[in-house]
Amino acid sequence: MTASLGFAYLHTVVYDVPMPDGTFRNQVQPLAPNIPVTADLKKEWRERFGTFFAAANLTYVGSRYFGSVNQPELLAPAYTEGNVSAGYTAPDGKLSFTLSVKNVTDRVIIEDVFDVVSSGGYAEYNIAPPRWVSLAVRYS
Repeated sequence: MTASLGFAYLHTVVYDVPMPDGTFRNQVQPLAPNIPVTADLKKEWRERFGTFFAAANLTYVGSRYFGSVNQPELLAPAYTEGNVSAGYTAPDGKLSFTLSVKNVTDRVIIEDVFDVVSSGGYAEYNIAPPRWVSLAVRYS
């Protein structure tokens, strides 16, 4: 079994960003969440008829801005996403199967925000894919 944990703390500042009113302010760097965390767990076991594995991944991403002018419309909320997978590989390594489920909880995750606040008064959101299941078959 293997496990890993990654954690970071970011305190970012962009100095003297020009504001729409003509002033300059220090702002939080875009796309820089204060706290990103990732955790992975994988169990693998070998049998005489092949190798099996089961894995899980959990990712937490703190809130982050999508523009250097830190407007509330361009602030995405924090989110947690989980993924799981399981698979089999034949003893000779030529054939393998992997079943995966991404975004297990089917959360709505904002991946990007297009800034049209200044021209139209709104922001356009790009949403991550919902829960999806895939089966990969590989033959070498």
